[in-house]
Amino acid sequence: ISKDLIADNCIHRPLQMSVIITLGLTSSVYIIVLVTSLLYHFRWPLRLKLYRMSNWWHMRRTATQRPIDNADYIYDVFVIYNKDDSHWTRKVLVPQLEKYTTPKFCLCFYERNWLPGRDIVDCISESIRISRKTLLVITNSFTKCQWCYLEMTMAQHNVMNTDRDNVLLAVMEDIEEINLNPRLTLLMKSKPYLEWTNDNNGQLLFWEQM
Repeated sequence: ISKDLIADNCIHRPLQMSVIITLGLTSSVYIIVLVTSLLYHFRWPLRLKLYRMSNWWHMRRTATQRPIDNADYIYDVFVIYNKDDSHWTRKVLVPQLEKYTTPKFCLCFYERNWLPGRDIVDCISESIRISRKTLLVITNSFTKCQWCYLEMTMAQHNVMNTDRDNVLLAVMEDIEEINLNPRLTLLMKSKPYLEWTNDNNGQLLFWEQM
């Protein structure tokens, strides 16, 4: 074997190995990016299917448990929201839960169920007490409203006093960091919450979780 041939092989082997490594890394990055993009694009259908599977399993496991006694409750849900979100609450949330859901729910919200002239704090306290659940419709407008903050605080105090975690969160939009007060931040970190989206599958997931 000539020295020239040996030298030529020594030169090309490292080059071939570097090409293989480069191609392998490039392919891996491409696959990771592709899979990540697909998961993000189909995140709502995937989350909906996973939720339905999880819910089906949960229903099977709890099918023999005794139903909750609702004798002391007048309403299923007391809805706390800012007046800027009144249109969505009255035109979307209320019809969906009171007309199109099986079983139908009975909602309590201030624009319809509170008597004019009554003390607002008394109305809040009573609405929380006579409702199975309290739903917070979280938006940036909600976080800026002192009345909404008071209602949220009273709902949390009720949880501590009754040892009954009945507060639900529906996050309707991305909340700006400047609007995240410590109480709301802790609440969002301590429990799962519903997310509203413009995606059809995302909205189906929202209503099914609700």
